[in-house]
Amino acid sequence: MLPVLTLILRPSIWFFNSLAVSSQRSARAGDMLNTASNAIGDEAAFWIYVALAVWIGFEAPAMRAAALRRRGWRYRTDVVAPSEDMAQVEGIRARA
Repeated sequence: MLPVLTLILRPSIWFFNSLAVSSQRSARAGDMLNTASNAIGDEAAFWIYVALAVWIGFEAPAMRAAALRRRGWRYRTDVVAPSEDMAQVEGIRARA
């Protein structure tokens, strides 16, 4: 029973921890924009937020690749497959 609980709980703890860290970063960015809006105005702060959200959306793959390089990994490509098994087959096929 314990191994089953470990298999279930470990990924869920990681998931909720990553959500908490992400929400803390978003809250800090929101606090900075809220403080800046007092000086630059609400409309300017809104458009800065929109620009940053679009920029982060387009740069997300590059940020992911840079994070992997910092940890000593080499980013190769994203694998899109209909199932996990097919993704593993495509990954093995790409290495050969």
